[in-house]
Amino acid sequence: MKKNRVYLMCGLPCSGKSYLARQIESEEGAVRLILDEWLSTLYGEYSLDLEQRVDRVRRCRALMWSTARRFVEKGIDVILDDGFFIRSVRERYAQMIQDVGAIPVLYYLDTPPSLIYERLALRNAERPEHTFEFSREDMREFEKIFEPPTAAEGLELRIVKSD
Repeated sequence: MKKNRVYLMCGLPCSGKSYLARQIESEEGAVRLILDEWLSTLYGEYSLDLEQRVDRVRRCRALMWSTARRFVEKGIDVILDDGFFIRSVRERYAQMIQDVGAIPVLYYLDTPPSLIYERLALRNAERPEHTFEFSREDMREFEKIFEPPTAAEGLELRIVKSD
């Protein structure tokens, strides 16, 4: 019997996670759950301190996982289009995914900072639906907390390098 997969999209903002997630969705028939879509739909634009932002992200992630789990239990693969910046969060998700009998697959978008900042400028100028505007300074803060994944985390790791 085929085990379901839960794909975790890992990388900094503007690294290409959503683009790749859409490709996987199309090719694999998986259901894509998008953190920014949940955040913007539930909360709209917001300017909050870090603690409040983190609380909202945690709440949305809990709802997303609850939804993802139900899809997996029905035999449907899922893509969690998030950033998964922190190793401990990725490890927790790997365990939750394995606990429901699925295989965790981590796509890490290893994108050079120069390309990320180029895409950030375009994103801020175009403001696609369900995206948040943030500054170069915000991106530098994201870079400080981002923990690149390793094979030791217990996930099937697929590294996608962008040029």
